[in-house]
Amino acid sequence: MNNFLMVLAGCLLAVLGALFAVPPLIDWNRYRGVFEEEVSRFVGREVRVGGNVQLRLLPVPYVGFEKVRIADAPGIPGPFVSAERFTLWLAIPPLLRGVLEARKIEIEQPTARVRFNEQGGGNWQSVAFSDARLPFVPRQIALQSVHLVGGRVVIENAAGVEIAVINGLAGELSAPELAGPYRFTGQAGTGDASYELRVSTAKATVDGMVRLKAVLRSLKSPASAAID
Repeated sequence: MNNFLMVLAGCLLAVLGALFAVPPLIDWNRYRGVFEEEVSRFVGREVRVGGNVQLRLLPVPYVGFEKVRIADAPGIPGPFVSAERFTLWLAIPPLLRGVLEARKIEIEQPTARVRFNEQGGGNWQSVAFSDARLPFVPRQIALQSVHLVGGRVVIENAAGVEIAVINGLAGELSAPELAGPYRFTGQAGTGDASYELRVSTAKATVDGMVRLKAVLRSLKSPASAAID
């Protein structure tokens, strides 16, 4: 999911380096199809922006997308990842050096649907990332601050039956570069089932393995859990 968001930012916002002279009243919804095509090609899944596309160049580069959807694996209906709104602000000095550095990203009501298969894998495995074709997309991408608001994770078995739902995800994600390592600090759940959540990962190895550490601590009782 994080790779998708950063490439979405790259395909849509690295364009800013060549667009500072464009009139501010341009209707960016006319270019929605171009954005969707590039990001779809990168993630190997159909990507659609169902709402408005908003872009502001000055004084701070800013882009917002409404109702972003990434299709699930072939044969599985519905979206794999969705978000009601995706907003990104770029840091200008790195942009002038050809580095896409997200000063701040906010993702409102993101939902990820994780479905396991009978072999122990899942619908995330068929996401095949490839290089974007746009020549002006920087190759270095950094995440300073990604804020998640109202996030949700739905976990399903091979038959598509829900076996767990995590609601109320909110917090901050950061990474020095697109490949990681990633760090998330925030909370999950609501009411009496509210938890502090801390997650950190290492970079993926050549064979695709990722080391992950997570700590979950109840905000209403002494209960806690950790995995490594």
